[in-house]
Amino acid sequence: MCNQKEPFCYTAQLYTLFQQSIDHYLRTESLPKIRKRPSGLYLVRELVSQWDDHCLISRWMCNFFEYLNRYYVRRDSKLSLKQVCTASFKTHIFVPLHT
Repeated sequence: MCNQKEPFCYTAQLYTLFQQSIDHYLRTESLPKIRKRPSGLYLVRELVSQWDDHCLISRWMCNFFEYLNRYYVRRDSKLSLKQVCTASFKTHIFVPLHT
């Protein structure tokens, strides 16, 4: 799927879907759990818990899509999958809570 010649090479779509799946998980699973907590210590604990879950999911997803990281990301100068995961957490969780 990733090492085919055009028009059968789907690495760009796979990279986009990877990013979209991480974003979807954060918006639909993590953010609602964090937002339902009252501010203060309970909010911080939930944020840490969601960060730990996100790190676990990110690690498994990055391992599963390692081929993308090794070839597509380097060849097309994209963000690594780990950087995509971290940036998504910042964009969808940290920034909305911080403002």
